[in-house]
Amino acid sequence: MKTLSWSHFNSGNVMILQTHRVVFVWVGRSSGSIERVHALNVASKFRDRQTSKPEIVVVDDGYEQSMSADRKVEWNKHLSLSERLVIPLVVAPTTLNCPLKLYKCNNLN
Repeated sequence: MKTLSWSHFNSGNVMILQTHRVVFVWVGRSSGSIERVHALNVASKFRDRQTSKPEIVVVDDGYEQSMSADRKVEWNKHLSLSERLVIPLVVAPTTLNCPLKLYKCNNLN
């Protein structure tokens, strides 16, 4: 992405924020397990490419403030936690959301 902003975050995404000291993996609460595993694999590759070998930190959606103080300082250098705004994942309605209709059919006259 050209710019880093909370406007890019939604609860269905997994985002990676790579700094010199930490590779953050932000995990949206509605994200899928495949995306989570893939993001951790990508974060490991990012870490292995750097000579300083930064730590990998998983940040759960809604629990950003529970990071340690030094991790919050590192995060805030790039993306302010005070401006946090995560767009909820919009799920398209399915037929399961519609009321159930039952019909009785027979061939008897």
